[in-house]
Amino acid sequence: MDKEIYSDGYVLEFSSTERALYRNPIQPSLTAEDTRYTIKQGDTLEHISYKFYRDSKLWYIIADNNNIINPFEMIIGNVLIIPKLKQS
Repeated sequence: MDKEIYSDGYVLEFSSTERALYRNPIQPSLTAEDTRYTIKQGDTLEHISYKFYRDSKLWYIIADNNNIINPFEMIIGNVLIIPKLKQS
């Protein structure tokens, strides 16, 4: 598991011994450098992430910045904000 992805969250443990991960949502800070992208037929967050970041594992940044709860429900025609990654 990529530790950086889950650094701002915690594990929920249920009495049935099941566990779930809860991550605190990223607070978007929109800038003029952000890109807008219209969802097309066949798009996935991983595909869009690779297109803009060259890393499909960064899909969660797009999901959090667009308040996407279910990453498997992509609505064709919706416009996503693709935030510019901060250089470290």
